Amino acid sequence: MKANVTSGINFLNNQRSPVVLEYLNYPVKEIQQNPQIFIISAKQIFNKEKAMSPIHKPMDLTNADDLKRMRFHVIAHCVTGLLEFGTSNTLSIPYWDTQAYAKGMEYQIGAFEDDYQLLLVESLNVLRGYLYSSIYYVSSFKQLHDNIESFYQLGKVSFTDLSNLASLHLSEWTNILTRFRKVALAKVKYALYIIDQIINDTLRKAAFEELTQIINRLQFRKKDLNVDLCIEGGLSKETSRPSYKISMFVQLKHLQKSDYVIKYNKTFNYSFYALAKSILRKQREKCIVQNPCFDTLIPWKF
Repeated sequence: MKANVTSGINFLNNQRSPVVLEYLNYPVKEIQQNPQIFIISAKQIFNKEKAMSPIHKPMDLTNADDLKRMRFHVIAHCVTGLLEFGTSNTLSIPYWDTQAYAKGMEYQIGAFEDDYQLLLVESLNVLRGYLYSSIYYVSSFKQLHDNIESFYQLGKVSFTDLSNLASLHLSEWTNILTRFRKVALAKVKYALYIIDQIINDTLRKAAFEELTQIINRLQFRKKDLNVDLCIEGGLSKETSRPSYKISMFVQLKHLQKSDYVIKYNKTFNYSFYALAKSILRKQREKCIVQNPCFDTLIPWKF
């Protein structure tokens, strides 16, 4: 299940579609050299989204400005997860939000696939930045954690017994490292979900090869990379996130509900290996994941 990323990137360099250019022009090397660049960007994205989308402001998907802020809201989901990055701790895949945007686009302009593909790559780029930053911080935190652990294992090395202090600090860094890895794992799952929906065959496979390298560097196990949309996407009541709030949408007022969930559906649970097989599919074959553009789970009314 390995794509030829070198030949894939070379092929992409010969293409000039907006989707491919968006992917190729993302400053990956700059972020790898200075992860702080991404944190500054993440905070700016989050703050801008909050300024655009006041909590209690209604959302009318037939309105161009509301649709614009819905699009930005979807992208903002890619930067959340860590308070240390100046954002909320939200980790969910924004399935419902993406569907809202797609339905609004369909109503306003009819054909929306090209813009949706661009949205996928814009979101994927933000996730790439997040994950390269995560590699740096997880690696740094692990080194600090291991330094304390090594010191702790030395036993008493001074007149003052520091074992209790070392134990306390070791626990603190263990918790920090666990939290950062948990967020990175969620971002990898979101990236897998996005990559499977990319239509451009070469881009999809090149993106997957890059993500595979990130997975290996973060030392994630493949069995921990299942994507369960009912859980990660907040679709059913089994999710850890609050139920999806629909009262703000003008196009869902007819349901007369404040939130919305569906019954748990095990067919929305995809193993890493099933996703990899789908991502490396032949051109024109359908993706395996539930696509929010076409698989409508909420009865929108325009």
